[in-house]
Amino acid sequence: VLGYCIASHRLAEFEATLRGFCSHSTRTLGSLAHRDDVLLGGMLAAIKFSHTKNPRPGSTNTKYAMWDLEDLDGITRCILWPEQFAEHGPLVKPDAILAVRGKIDRRPGAEEVNVIVDELIPLGELASRYASGVVVRMSEAQHGPRALEQLREILRGYPGKKKLRLRLDLADGSQAWIESGWPGLELSSELRERDEALLGPGSLVVQAGRPKPSSSGPRPHRLPARS
Repeated sequence: VLGYCIASHRLAEFEATLRGFCSHSTRTLGSLAHRDDVLLGGMLAAIKFSHTKNPRPGSTNTKYAMWDLEDLDGITRCILWPEQFAEHGPLVKPDAILAVRGKIDRRPGAEEVNVIVDELIPLGELASRYASGVVVRMSEAQHGPRALEQLREILRGYPGKKKLRLRLDLADGSQAWIESGWPGLELSSELRERDEALLGPGSLVVQAGRPKPSSSGPRPHRLPARS
């Protein structure tokens, strides 16, 4: 009711994912230029739906949505125009926690920075889309050669393009990092579950990448004023 979290922040359990994959947070948006690409993540609030009076030529899509995106650093305003709403609209729900890929909207003379949304992405899909690789952690004392063979059998079932590295925690307290030479992995929740069942929680670590900048033509809509 007062706008304060009595316990931990609702996004706290997703902090590692948000910090790892998002290119910016609401705190850093002020330094960006108009039309710069961003990937943010957070919770949707204060959602408003409306219809535009000027749909794109040849399009029947008129419904769009606006909301406040709350992340761990603050709040920013987002808008999902009709063409994108037609594809991603079902994800726009109160308190939904999502990644938002879009572009900065900074009008001349205005201090407020908004985000024009190109795509909404469930957090669970970020690793498969943007991870640059995977690190598997093993302990010489705890796991031994037999676990390495079992790990190999597990990894064979998930061929893909993600680079694999091994971190071996040796019995003398040192660490050895090994470039595996593995053809590549496809990340999935099943792979993580099987890896952690063998080696323990936290044994599979995703190395976060960043989305590549993209360009698109200007939009025919004007951002509505905040009410």
